[in-house]
Amino acid sequence: MPPRQPEGNSGFHLDFVAARSLRAMRPTGSPRPRPDAPGGWIDVALRIWLFAVLAFMLVYGGTMTTMTMLLAASGLDIVTAFTAVVASLNNMGPGLGQVGPTSNYAVLNDFQTWVCTASMLLGRLELFSILVVFTPAFWRK
Repeated sequence: MPPRQPEGNSGFHLDFVAARSLRAMRPTGSPRPRPDAPGGWIDVALRIWLFAVLAFMLVYGGTMTTMTMLLAASGLDIVTAFTAVVASLNNMGPGLGQVGPTSNYAVLNDFQTWVCTASMLLGRLELFSILVVFTPAFWRK
């Protein structure tokens, strides 16, 4: 039985929000968590959301670290490399150092420009959607 919908101005029902969020995440009804488990719907929803947030942070941090190390290995100082990747990944404008506000990205060689372009595409098209395309499970269906 689905949780009852809040009536009128009766307040904010977390169990209703959690149940609707889980229904949105699992529309086909694949293995549903049990609301009678310890903690109920709220505990299950928080675990799912926490896993999703931590997975995104790990992918974001790994991407930023990898791209920064590629730029640093190609000859840029670490400040310029890090801020160029952060600016490209977040699509936010100038960095610091050689790509700072009084300069531009013309100082980068071809390889460094391609690394910044790849990080810009990853940031603009969302990390998870791009990485899912490269998984074999995506192409099997």
